[in-house]
Amino acid sequence: MIRTLIVVLIVSLGLNVTQYWVSAQSRRQDLKPVSLPPEVDNKTDAVSSRKTMMEQSNSVAGGNEGQPRLRTLALKLQEMGFPPQAIRLAVAHALNLEYEQQAADILLPRSLPYWKALDQSNEHGRKALEQLTREKMARLETLLEGIAEADYESELGKRRRERNWGDLSPEKIAEVVRINNDYDEMVRKANRLNLGGESAITAERHLHEERNRDLAAALSPDEFKDYLRRQERGVPRLMSELSAIDITEEEYRRLFDSRLAAEETTRFQPTNLDTLLSSRVAYNASNQEFRSTLGDERFKEYIRRHDADYRAVDGIVTANQLPAGTTLHYWETRTHLENQAQQLLADSAVPAAVKRERLTQMLTSATANLQETLGSAAYRDFEAQAGGWLQRLSAMRDRLGKEGPSG
Repeated sequence: MIRTLIVVLIVSLGLNVTQYWVSAQSRRQDLKPVSLPPEVDNKTDAVSSRKTMMEQSNSVAGGNEGQPRLRTLALKLQEMGFPPQAIRLAVAHALNLEYEQQAADILLPRSLPYWKALDQSNEHGRKALEQLTREKMARLETLLEGIAEADYESELGKRRRERNWGDLSPEKIAEVVRINNDYDEMVRKANRLNLGGESAITAERHLHEERNRDLAAALSPDEFKDYLRRQERGVPRLMSELSAIDITEEEYRRLFDSRLAAEETTRFQPTNLDTLLSSRVAYNASNQEFRSTLGDERFKEYIRRHDADYRAVDGIVTANQLPAGTTLHYWETRTHLENQAQQLLADSAVPAAVKRERLTQMLTSATANLQETLGSAAYRDFEAQAGGWLQRLSAMRDRLGKEGPSG
């Protein structure tokens, strides 16, 4: 049944592919319009010929001769006048049939009794299936060498390319992919060394900087910026955070550049009280740019969706029926205190005892501000649900003069 559906689908697709290919080729510069071969000169003959094509692909799949027979199929279809994409579909179908049993043995081995559950996290099986797929695709390209290498691109494929790569040429796309593959392999090798600690962070930072230098050298400055805005590792998360907000392309560029600056500052740092605060301050600066770009209403919607602390306080404000601007006022108070604390702690000219005294004053002032803003009942809820950042600042104050870089 499945094979019948596949045949019908590919037969149906084959006609559309032929028509599309003919249309596309007739528009291509410096090429003359292409006519359908006699075998597919009308719809009835086209379907008949494609049935013949699929019958031939079924007959050669899994034969002992293997590669030669599939290559013969490809050459025969080319001789009959079928366009490259139709040949690719037919040969891929025959190749899938040949690998069908191997795939089934991996996905559902006969040795597994029906009363035993399938291992949904079968890492060995997943890797085996990936290897099988790579082997199959490599064979397909070898079989079609010189036959079905036309630059046919489906409409969906074209849209995906434009979304992911913008206006980059195929040559530059290939170069970027090669660079990324090379560095991905170097990262895997570095991970296998199990360096750990500062050494691992240093190695990761070095590879990241080298990768970006090579990418920047392969692209123009504008192309490199556009590539990052489409494919930098934080893009999916940022797009998800912004998904409920209507923004323009220019606004997205500003927001991305601001977020990237924060992430580049904080990405390669060990996790401790100092780096948690410096990371928070970097993101505070990014959030100020977000607020400036989006305006208060859209910014509140954005920060509520992705900042758990802000969301918790907003729930407390709503539950206690406090004024609408209370949560944003709280966010401003926190941002101001964190920025002041970071500036103070980073100043090596200020003695530890003075830092301790000033930070105590800052904490006292901020706490009084929040108690007045929220009221006693809501402040107790805040301490229980969202006051962790105040406790961290208090811990940083308490250690001043005892240990750590801040002293």
